[in-house]
Amino acid sequence: MKLTLNWLREFVELVLPTDELCDALVMAGIEVESVEEHRPIWNPVEIVELVAVEKHPNADRLRLCTVRRGSAEIVRVVCGASNMQAGDKVALASPGTDLPGGRRIERATIRGQVSDGMLCASRELELPEDGVDGIMILPADAPTGRRLVDYLGAADTVLELAITPNRGDCLSVLGVAREIAALTGAKLQVPRSALHEQDPPTRSAVRVNVDAPDLCPRYAARVVHGVHVAASPPWMQTRLAMVGMRPIANVVDVTNYVMLERGQPLHAFDLARVADRRIVVRRAGSRQPFVTLDGGTRELLPDDLVIADGRGPAALAGIMGGANSEIRADTTNVLLESAYFIPSGIRRTARRLGLASDSSYRFERGVDPTATTAALDRAAELIAATAGGTIARGVIDKQAPRRPRPAAIRVRPARVNALLGTTLSVAEIERPLRALGATVTGGRSALRVVTPSHRTDLQSEVDLIEEVARLSGYDAIAAATPAIVAIGPGRGANYDLEERLRHAVRAAGFDEMISLAMVSAEENRVFPGLPDLPGEAVRSM
Repeated sequence: MKLTLNWLREFVELVLPTDELCDALVMAGIEVESVEEHRPIWNPVEIVELVAVEKHPNADRLRLCTVRRGSAEIVRVVCGASNMQAGDKVALASPGTDLPGGRRIERATIRGQVSDGMLCASRELELPEDGVDGIMILPADAPTGRRLVDYLGAADTVLELAITPNRGDCLSVLGVAREIAALTGAKLQVPRSALHEQDPPTRSAVRVNVDAPDLCPRYAARVVHGVHVAASPPWMQTRLAMVGMRPIANVVDVTNYVMLERGQPLHAFDLARVADRRIVVRRAGSRQPFVTLDGGTRELLPDDLVIADGRGPAALAGIMGGANSEIRADTTNVLLESAYFIPSGIRRTARRLGLASDSSYRFERGVDPTATTAALDRAAELIAATAGGTIARGVIDKQAPRRPRPAAIRVRPARVNALLGTTLSVAEIERPLRALGATVTGGRSALRVVTPSHRTDLQSEVDLIEEVARLSGYDAIAAATPAIVAIGPGRGANYDLEERLRHAVRAAGFDEMISLAMVSAEENRVFPGLPDLPGEAVRSM
């Protein structure tokens, strides 16, 4: 899994230098596979505003652009693109700026007109393709005069982490930030989503029923009306591309962004393509073909969990959406899904179909069952910000009576010290457990620890003892060499006599032969797999 340090900084203060932070993560059981510095050479490129766009007096295919820099300085640039107009925010590479490929921008005279720089296309800066034929057009709120590298967050450090299967809680920026906070003592900060909801309410736009609560204990939904599907803002595209996720379009990119940030997989349906405006979480019920988003046709079995509408399956729950309800360029109303699916059910279906996705990867390892609506709110907030539209009032949140809950575990300080070989005080045992986010009560003889909801792997006392050792630091546990007392076999009563006789006989000139040991047929049968001894061999013994 990849994440960036700047993304982490949105949740926790990084008090350690990068190399020490990586060492701390490795010692805590999170392997850092690589550290990649992103430092674009086009650092001086800045955001400018187009004041005027005119035809070049001496060339039909060129434009003469007048731009205003942050210092209010006006410069003129000759440009071959035609996709811009006055008022647009664009990226200016001034004379002296180096670009990828070894190109340096110089002041030039082009067909009789002086050009003080170049207006850049995304591909010229090796940024994610924005699908635009021409220069990069930035959002209207992009601040004039700011360096493009800062606006996009393109100067960053990418960590690639190897997460063990039991630590599904670390498959997100927030999850790793929690670990860093626990290891360094820094404060974790999770911003609350700012939602501006409007009528009509979500419940009037769609109905939701959960017919398989044993496989889906929680299912939540929101609706965003009036969106405009287009390319995501450049900062989001840059961040997604940096961690290995291909940008697609704003609504889909938001669901991927929130999954990477919060660890909760989401799915977006085109509400207009949801038959009868009804969602039913149920088993497939029969063998049937289903076309997924990747264009493949999958055969569903009766026990496979699906998200169905009034027509039939619309998504393979927790794995992949269906082509019949996907977000398209003409989508205007979006139904957002956030759910908790039982890991074993997702794993079984994904393995059988040979269909792995980023969503199934997380659901199989277990997501936080209490974070369902928080991730949904974050996605609705970002969709409204990047695709426009209005968020319908309220959220549909279906919860089964029997659903996963945090474990309450008895921890004995004496047992902790016995297993770890330490002399930790009760306070020293409580401290790392509280840093995990656990609730700790009790006294000297025993503690009652309620595990945090995101740590579904903590189920027993020894699990928590391991956490005490891990967060206290394995290197802080004193090494001790165990005392091993070797006791050889005792001598029999005739041992000394046998040794004297053997020595005397050898001294008399006899040769001693030490042969293979012989056993009886009965003894031979005690060991299965050995061949039976021939009768002659038995008699000779």
